[in-house]
Amino acid sequence: PALDGGGSTVLRVFFKAQYTVAYAPGVHGAFSDAVHPDLDYGAPVPAAPSTPGDPGYTFDGWSPSPAGTVTADAVYTALWAFDDPDPLATTGADTAGMIGIGLFATFGGGGLLLAALRRRRKKT
Repeated sequence: PALDGGGSTVLRVFFKAQYTVAYAPGVHGAFSDAVHPDLDYGAPVPAAPSTPGDPGYTFDGWSPSPAGTVTADAVYTALWAFDDPDPLATTGADTAGMIGIGLFATFGGGGLLLAALRRRRKKT
């Protein structure tokens, strides 16, 4: 269809929709934000950066999961899982190496309660 400008000049202006996609390190990430500005609508989402983390943590994905194409501004935040090599290990100066054991044994109607037996590990 033709535009009738009534004898005047008609100017049509179009704006290209552009967005920003960012990857954030989250709580235990050891990398800087990776920010990708000026992405066109429908463009492929940029690849995620490498994901080094703090000692004792393993990268566990992105939240939310990255989309396949750019449709809006988005921030994808790294998730981290704690690596617990020894679930019985404790930390802190007052509790280091403490193991608590509670035993309850019953002998012929009477009860014997041994509670909170503690053994300290030798400090190395």
